[in-house]
Amino acid sequence: MIRSFAVIATALTLASPAFAAEAAAPTDDASSVSRQQLAQVSAAMQARQHLVRQGYVSVSELEQDPAGRWTGTAIKDGKTVIVAIKLPVTASAASTN
Repeated sequence: MIRSFAVIATALTLASPAFAAEAAAPTDDASSVSRQQLAQVSAAMQARQHLVRQGYVSVSELEQDPAGRWTGTAIKDGKTVIVAIKLPVTASAASTN
């Protein structure tokens, strides 16, 4: 029984550097997903800023619908309204898709 534990401990010790190397190396898929998430956050912030410039306050968190519009709620002139905005596609955004 003690030998079994010793063998298992040795195997785990020898295998741990291999696991660490795999975990440390980012894959292209992970970096691609990160870039897409960053682009989404940036687009949502641009949509929010546009709404604020138009006089809306208390803009809710915006969600992108399948058509590419950013939708949410905001207050303008004391009334809560549903807002939707579609940002123009830029050359850099088109190249990441």
